[in-house]
Amino acid sequence: MPYKLKHLDPKKTAVLVIDMQNDFIEEGAAMYTPMGHAFVKPLAKFLDSCRALGMPVIYTSHAYRKDKSDMGKGALF
Repeated sequence: MPYKLKHLDPKKTAVLVIDMQNDFIEEGAAMYTPMGHAFVKPLAKFLDSCRALGMPVIYTSHAYRKDKSDMGKGALF
């Protein structure tokens, strides 16, 4: 059953953007996902609306060491 909100207070709400990095959304990238790529424009429109209401937008960033020693087993690179 989906969670439904009756009211959302923009002054007490933040938006988290996760996994919207070039590695996932750029065509030809190592971990490219077509669904993520297709979501870029709708997400941008949504984030513009959230910012207009005063909501902070927080982006996550997945990063590795230059030598990629922290990627773990089964790494794509």
